[in-house]
Amino acid sequence: MIINKPPKGEGYVWLPRALLSSDAWRAQNIHTVRLLHFLLLEHLRHAGQRNGHLLAPHRQLYAFGIGKNYVTAAIAQAEQLGLVACHRGGMRTATKYRLTWFESCDGKPATNEWRAYINANLVPLTPAKVRKCDRQKEGRPAPQMAGR
Repeated sequence: MIINKPPKGEGYVWLPRALLSSDAWRAQNIHTVRLLHFLLLEHLRHAGQRNGHLLAPHRQLYAFGIGKNYVTAAIAQAEQLGLVACHRGGMRTATKYRLTWFESCDGKPATNEWRAYINANLVPLTPAKVRKCDRQKEGRPAPQMAGR
């Protein structure tokens, strides 16, 4: 039996199938992908306890591989796609980020704003194949091979 769990002592984050197959996730450009990777690592650094208070200073984003000309656009796209919510405190106050598919550090449930984003230009994903064991669980017989 395969036991699928993270290695002991390693932090992890979960990415639901619905999120990974969503229009919002698929529409990201590379700079937004890097921003999300940075925020996921920041989330892990705080043991998943600071969502809503995650920090991403521009100089750290530059060092992480997002070009200076792309940081602002990456943040704007992440917000537009509903993957990230930003709380801008004003001048001289750092922007705080929240990953929308996790509950926030103050106990509020995930908002999943990414579910509302629809991009008509994306080709729809084909539905996942139904495995034999899934069919049996549903009480349906497995399909018979032709010629047998």
